[in-house]
Amino acid sequence: QRLGEAEYHQSSDIDQRAGEQDSPWCAAPESTEEEADYLKISAASSDALDKQSSLDGDIAPLQRQAMAKLMGGYQLSKFGSCSIESGSVYGAALVLPQLARSMMWQRDFTIEALRSYVFVFIAMALQSLLLTMLSRHETVLNGFAGQMFLCDLGAGCGNTEDTGDASCRGPAGTTITPPRLYSFDIWSARTFMRDSMKVIFPDKADDIDKFVDPGEYGMESYWCRAMCCLLFMMTMVQEARNIINMAWTLYYLPHNCESWILDSPEDEDMTVDGPINEHELLESIDLQASGMPPGW
Repeated sequence: QRLGEAEYHQSSDIDQRAGEQDSPWCAAPESTEEEADYLKISAASSDALDKQSSLDGDIAPLQRQAMAKLMGGYQLSKFGSCSIESGSVYGAALVLPQLARSMMWQRDFTIEALRSYVFVFIAMALQSLLLTMLSRHETVLNGFAGQMFLCDLGAGCGNTEDTGDASCRGPAGTTITPPRLYSFDIWSARTFMRDSMKVIFPDKADDIDKFVDPGEYGMESYWCRAMCCLLFMMTMVQEARNIINMAWTLYYLPHNCESWILDSPEDEDMTVDGPINEHELLESIDLQASGMPPGW
């Protein structure tokens, strides 16, 4: 592990120096002292690697490189990386205004930036409306229907016999047992049927209460509900990761007014001698996340 870490730090420093112009997250040393510190770190990594190699014996260069790549990939997967969502309106609302700013507020890009904000507001309005309707269903419609909050009513009532336990007493006032346990829709329909029979045949009310049993309303399976909640939470994990990733991206972006559009250094001397399509034009530029003013 120490060998892999040393090789990973050494290769990372070399790659960082080679790709200083392409990386939006790091910059080249600006002073002689920083350059000296950089050389000291590289030398220390090399010394640690040579010392570990003398302890572990001869290791092929390809194997050392593979070990360094494995350690580097493990560190990146462990700590993650900052990125912008490409398949949501929130990622577009972050990128398009910065592209419009980098294009000096050219008309077409400004319109696209405004459209991205419109889509964000529409998405927020639809989500708020959906949450409002769900809350209305739970607090208003269920209240008019007489449905009480389930909580864990009947969760521990697994006995088939009437034990008289107060914690297993249902909304109808009888003991909850598995053969008499129903969902609210079925229980309310059975209760309505019994009450209707008592209204039609008032002289037989005692017999109806004795022989017509609507059952009780309660939790049919505690572990089934726990499993459903777990599955729902698993589907929301990716959304939570996207929110956290967006927060880290906004935190780590430089707070400078920088352009997000860079000309590719490989195509500086590109000359156009004939027809050219949009793919060739887009391949000649680089789009990268750069500095963003705090107001955005």
